[in-house]
Amino acid sequence: MKKLLTLLFVFLVLSSAEGKIIIKGKLVNSNFKGPIYYNEPLNGFINMFYNDKSVQLKKDSTFLIETELQKEGFVVIRLPGKMLQLFVQPNDTLSFEALFAVDSQQHRYMFKDIHFTGNNAPGHMEFTLGASNSNLQGFLVSNIFSQKMTAQQFPEQVLLTIQHLLHPFDSLYQNNQIDKKFYEVVAADIKSRFSYELLICYSTLLMLKEKKGPKNNVYKY
Repeated sequence: MKKLLTLLFVFLVLSSAEGKIIIKGKLVNSNFKGPIYYNEPLNGFINMFYNDKSVQLKKDSTFLIETELQKEGFVVIRLPGKMLQLFVQPNDTLSFEALFAVDSQQHRYMFKDIHFTGNNAPGHMEFTLGASNSNLQGFLVSNIFSQKMTAQQFPEQVLLTIQHLLHPFDSLYQNNQIDKKFYEVVAADIKSRFSYELLICYSTLLMLKEKKGPKNNVYKY
């Protein structure tokens, strides 16, 4: 009897954790006609195996993604010229309009901007367009590796840069514009990617400076 009750309790817990997520998207000023490909989270993590699912783009350039999730995670959506990573939780509803414009040099439609509504919308906006995601490597080069500093100053500058990247999310969380889970997961993701890009940039610059023999700065080793 106890085993039966235990199994029933586990089943109820798992069932209650599962919920539908709804993502509504619209492409504004785009000539794209093809399907929209996306990946659901894999055990809470970004699905790196690219076993794509797809939804058809309607005549009004809108699409709808509906799926059941047992655990929060990042849904990856591939728009023309832009990949979105959207952190969603069971029972979330999120909408966005992605704006495109014709590039005069490349003569094709390019992603320009995006606007979100729904759960954690301000957080999605910052995560998609902010320095933490749009050009993290370029941000690191301009804010850390282009600065003259000693080895002792380097760790402090790294910490200041991380704080700068997280500051918009700190403000959104303190103003109750994003929930705790969104804040924690996005902050952890930014720190993880920051560490990876930092290592790549640092290793690359060390190789480039090896022949020049840097003097009395952070690149000396």
